[in-house]
Amino acid sequence: MQIAVFIHDKREAALACDILRARGHACEVPGMRELEPALRDSALALSDLHQARHVLPALRRLRDDGALLPLLLVAGADEQAGIAAALADGADDFLLTPLRRGELAARVAILLARFHPQPQQQEVFGDYAFDIGQRRVTARGQAVTLTQKEFDLALLFFRHLGRPLSRAYLQEAIWPGQEDAGRSVDTHVSRVRGKLDLRPAHGFRLAPVYSFGYRLERLGG
Repeated sequence: MQIAVFIHDKREAALACDILRARGHACEVPGMRELEPALRDSALALSDLHQARHVLPALRRLRDDGALLPLLLVAGADEQAGIAAALADGADDFLLTPLRRGELAARVAILLARFHPQPQQQEVFGDYAFDIGQRRVTARGQAVTLTQKEFDLALLFFRHLGRPLSRAYLQEAIWPGQEDAGRSVDTHVSRVRGKLDLRPAHGFRLAPVYSFGYRLERLGG
């Protein structure tokens, strides 16, 4: 997500951006002239107390217009009075300097989850539930450990229930551009069948289609 950083100390701002980018966020360090546009385009703002006196009024205006934008303060241990005032004025949380990678990443993640909750991405097929976001699968309520390729292959079969899928199709879908993946297809199908226990007793059967590929069938309705 886009994060706007308003930290007066350039080295501290650069460190914050390094930490955030390492966690997959986009980071911008705008000037005061770009304050409101930068806030408008961001999911979270990170500010020191020096810049917060400009950021907070702009933040309140955007919130009045319906923006969901948390503000995380960065301050020194000797700035307790300023921290308290900024929190009362609309800031949502604070960190004490010097910045620590794990703590900054955790506080940002908590605020983003609170202000920008992600919709649950789950696909359920009988007793099998695929969490797309976390790339996890449970079978009859129990977590099953799959590799990334096994997860992709299993989900592909469930999304094409009842349809025969050729080895060539499976190879291109899971191993695109890899011409020698034929053995990998058969090996991974066998592992998926075993790990998910895809057998009639559990309502599904993953079976070979002679000279073609494989098909996952749902049994008993």
